[in-house]
Amino acid sequence: ATIMADGKFVRDFRTDIFHDGPPISVDDRGRLRVQNSRPSVGTFQAQWVHFDLQGNRLDSLLPPEAVKAKTWDAKIPGGAMSMNVPFAPQNAYAFFDDGSVVYAGQDRYQFFVTRDGIDTTRIFGRSDVAAEAIPTALRDSMIDRYSTQTALQGVFNANDVPKTYGLWNELAVDGSGDTWVSRGRKEAGTLRFDVFDPGGQHLGAVAPPFDTFWRTSWTGNQVAVV
Repeated sequence: ATIMADGKFVRDFRTDIFHDGPPISVDDRGRLRVQNSRPSVGTFQAQWVHFDLQGNRLDSLLPPEAVKAKTWDAKIPGGAMSMNVPFAPQNAYAFFDDGSVVYAGQDRYQFFVTRDGIDTTRIFGRSDVAAEAIPTALRDSMIDRYSTQTALQGVFNANDVPKTYGLWNELAVDGSGDTWVSRGRKEAGTLRFDVFDPGGQHLGAVAPPFDTFWRTSWTGNQVAVV
């Protein structure tokens, strides 16, 4: 991790980064957050670790789960592998400037806010969002693709693959504390961004100018998109 001020190098310190989880950020308390692995919990288990800006480790937090994500777990030569079941609901996370986390599972249109991964400070969402069916040809093609993978023999099960998409796609929090939720499909013309204020009130839905929150950076009332 490299600390800079006004474009000038201040210091750096070593951290381990695991996978491609939520982006590195600094909260209002001056804590730098990174994601790395926690082998003591599980080979593929991630955790968030907080450092101060001097590089001192402060604490860690296991991402809370709103849904138990379905995976195919297999042994392979030299180790093990875990693969997410295609289209199966996953957990997703976004961070407020005060360090609290909003998270949810894609099987429900309900979102939870926590300060420490254990407490729940508020719950919000909608009850009128319906799941969209996965086109049969697309689902069948994914089943054909994974059923022939040698590493998955013995753990693959076609019945694990859902027939509907998750109720939402991605989460983001802007610099004003509003939560943005992507739902629907671009290819079907149903893609929308739902916006909730910091208290969880639904402000409305907007037509999206881009189709994914992947590699976006939100600040104030603006978002930068790669």
